[in-house]
Amino acid sequence: MTSITVPSAATNASTTAPTSGTTTLPPLTETRDQPMKAFTMPTLPEEEATSPPPSPSPNNNPGAQPLLPTTPDTSNVNMNVDTSPITANPPHAPASYNITLVTPRMPPQTTPSTNVNMGDTQNALANLKQCLQSAKAGNSSQNLYQGFLRTPLDRYTNVTMPAVQIAHPMAELEGVDKDQIDEWISYPGMKLLAIPFDTDVLNLANHDCLCGNFFAAVNEITNSNEASVSAPKPNQEVALRRRAPISFLLYDLTPPQYQLLLARSIWSSTSITFRVMPLDLVKPNFLFQIQGFTTNITEQVRNLVANTWHDTETREFITSVLDRTQENKKLSLSHTIGSFLDSAHVTRLDTRDSGNVLAPKYNIYAKSDLIPNDTTWSRLRAYLANRQYVAPMQGQGTTLTTPFHCGLCHGIDHPRGLCPFPEVEGWNGPKCSQSPPNRSSNSNRGRHGRGRNLRA
Repeated sequence: MTSITVPSAATNASTTAPTSGTTTLPPLTETRDQPMKAFTMPTLPEEEATSPPPSPSPNNNPGAQPLLPTTPDTSNVNMNVDTSPITANPPHAPASYNITLVTPRMPPQTTPSTNVNMGDTQNALANLKQCLQSAKAGNSSQNLYQGFLRTPLDRYTNVTMPAVQIAHPMAELEGVDKDQIDEWISYPGMKLLAIPFDTDVLNLANHDCLCGNFFAAVNEITNSNEASVSAPKPNQEVALRRRAPISFLLYDLTPPQYQLLLARSIWSSTSITFRVMPLDLVKPNFLFQIQGFTTNITEQVRNLVANTWHDTETREFITSVLDRTQENKKLSLSHTIGSFLDSAHVTRLDTRDSGNVLAPKYNIYAKSDLIPNDTTWSRLRAYLANRQYVAPMQGQGTTLTTPFHCGLCHGIDHPRGLCPFPEVEGWNGPKCSQSPPNRSSNSNRGRHGRGRNLRA
């Protein structure tokens, strides 16, 4: 930064030599009322660094004092340089004053982005339309404001959910009147089965209320005025037991609505929680459970299952299955069955029997959708469940194909007390009861249990 010292116009005497960094101008002979003559700006510091100024001439009168004005004024005037002109002509100008020129740093210029994501724009317009419809229904500006913050789908838990394991492909239609099943299947259009969580569905008196809750939820989720719900009719056997089937039918769905409901599969809100599935047969991955081992080492049970499924006896059974297959399909089916057996995995349930005694149980799963034929899958499952599973130091275990019936999700591979859904983040549905853990049933035991046998 360079300082410029301007002496008074009345001063004609010689002044002291300029100090370093200061350039002294010759005396001004004009009056204040006359405009100042143009003068050459001194060299800036950057230029001085490259071309140093010549040494000043020695002072001829070192003992002389500079002539000072009657009233000295040593005030400094700092001015920031901008696009407006600099004016330094006060009404009572001092004999001398310093002008400091500061060059500010201008902020960088930014160019607004012109890229527009058309997908985001369409989503925003769709959201706006939905919000306006919600506001129109309530005729409230507050509803409109809240509509921008939340959508109807926000009421439902949107995370990856565990799979519900059923007993067999037709399990969800058990107890439904056969004539109604025929009516459901033959009805045109897109349709889905809907199974509510919890035990209210087991009481036929609750079906009217559940049907209404289904109707409200489906119309809210799909934003449709045409989607409909059909309640199940119990067959004679179920009616005599004063029980009720658990599956409802959602119909008159458009393909986008069908895909929307099926994509999330399980819909959980504070009003209702339910699971949807196609009316087509779906084979469960759960095959059976092994009980009776007093060990917590899952790897030992996994090795036991793998060795049993790949031994000579199992290979002979697979050969008998292939013998019933068309010649041109035998090779493909052989590879498919091999992949199915290789996909086996085992999980441990830390259940407790009466007296709060720890009694671990082991669930056996495989990728059932690899088997294209339901009859072939049923034969494989029955055969594998009837095999002997003898663990070293443990003896022979007991197999069950339907060990539990969870009262919360209606799955068969765990009791209600160990249902995984209440542990899901953001879960809005029913919770696990605080009652003692459900005990395993004796139904559908394997060949080595105390229940009825399963035939391959």
